[in-house]
Amino acid sequence: MKAEAVLGFRLEPFLRRVYREVCDGGVGPGFGSMPLMGNESVLSMYESFRLGPWPEKLLPVWDWGCAAWSCVDVEGRIITNDEGGPTLTRFTTRTWLEAWVGGVDLWKEIYEDKDATIINPFTKKPIATKVRGTAKGRPWLKVN
Repeated sequence: MKAEAVLGFRLEPFLRRVYREVCDGGVGPGFGSMPLMGNESVLSMYESFRLGPWPEKLLPVWDWGCAAWSCVDVEGRIITNDEGGPTLTRFTTRTWLEAWVGGVDLWKEIYEDKDATIINPFTKKPIATKVRGTAKGRPWLKVN
């Protein structure tokens, strides 16, 4: 695959099959998987993120917005990456997509709900709400 030549490493086999045999983006949770190459793609985001402290061989595939990503490492593990750093989930690429197809709310699987109170800008009264809490899992340690 051309993307692998540019990246300098092979995609995890199941993710590779999804991109080759199913479609080039648009599947899965969040805003759907990004296309592999082109503008606003896995490759372009990875290259951009690598200019900063982004871990090597951790591909941002699913964008949740607000700088929260579900990523795939070279072993096919799903890693939540946000301002708290990379967190290993209980999912592999295969179990992630199987859960999504089965209707599982993956947001609730990867994040704790956190109660918050915000002030309504129109009424100036407090509103109880839920916001993204801490990512579930344990810190991810890079391999290879």
